[in-house]
Amino acid sequence: MPDWQSDNYEVVADGPTPTSWDEYAQTVSAEWDRVLADPNVGEPEMHDFLEKHPCMVPGHDAFNAAGLGRLPAGPIRACLFSKPPLPGISRRIPDFMWLPTDSQTQWVVLIEIEDSRKSWLTKKGEQTAALTQAVNQVLSWKEHLANPANLLQFARMYKLSMSRPVELIFCLVYGRRREIQAEAAARKINSLRRQGLISMTYDRLVPAEATRNCLCVRVCGEEFKAVYAPATLRINLNLIGMWQEVTQKADAVLASPHFPKERRTFLAERFRYWDGTLSLADWDAGE
Repeated sequence: MPDWQSDNYEVVADGPTPTSWDEYAQTVSAEWDRVLADPNVGEPEMHDFLEKHPCMVPGHDAFNAAGLGRLPAGPIRACLFSKPPLPGISRRIPDFMWLPTDSQTQWVVLIEIEDSRKSWLTKKGEQTAALTQAVNQVLSWKEHLANPANLLQFARMYKLSMSRPVELIFCLVYGRRREIQAEAAARKINSLRRQGLISMTYDRLVPAEATRNCLCVRVCGEEFKAVYAPATLRINLNLIGMWQEVTQKADAVLASPHFPKERRTFLAERFRYWDGTLSLADWDAGE
């Protein structure tokens, strides 16, 4: 039964209970440990897992860059972007992107993941060719978006307001922790940071509760298409408003793991209801 309604739409308060955060985080962490332990798992499987579980992808809070007494940054539209296109770049696009924002800054966090089996250093303690290639790829995005014209195109593509300063952050997820215990590897991480690149191993990825309601979306033409949703998802009017430009949310719920059957059916139906009832113009008008 609805707990509130108007002539335009209704809100249902007593749907099936979503999966609790503690249960979900425990399940995802256990699955992630198995993925990392599997010697046959490569980058495509890693990407697929992270798409299904946005809470595992770092950078949603711009790596705590929104501190200094301000509220933590939150991802715009409560969305993680998978394989986000960059204007003017047709090959080797990022694996993921967060767009965290607060009252003062719009961050753009571009994330590249590489095969977890790749090494940081050679036996001689030198940077591997694979790591060099990955770093150069990420730094090419940095150089490309340093051009104001390219950044403006990017903002238009993702419908970002330019009323706040835009700060770009670049992240590389590469290799395993056991390799960077060596002093030389630690120096390499510090060296990359000085180049404006945050680097980390796959072991650093853990579930972040702040993203429990974030969808994973892809850009299809001028459309943002939902591909996965977490089983912890609770929708509310604020989220419905942010997701007006995101399509296929019901399909994303149906495709996602760990939903109890009743909850999956309920959410898919509710998304179909909202998408068929409320237009973006209605929302902007406050109707």
